[in-house]
Amino acid sequence: MAWGRKDNNDSDGQQDCGACGGQGGKWETHDGQTQGKSHQRWVACQACGGSGKV
Repeated sequence: MAWGRKDNNDSDGQQDCGACGGQGGKWETHDGQTQGKSHQRWVACQACGGSGKV
């Protein structure tokens, strides 16, 4: 399975990444083993390298 350009768009410009929807990544939330505390970190999309474009 490949994440790439949409087949129906003939433009030569960059398009939104299909894997992340053009967001470039996502916020991942988890608790840090301490009750009441949560940590967030930005996880960049591996398909587009965090740019949101392909």
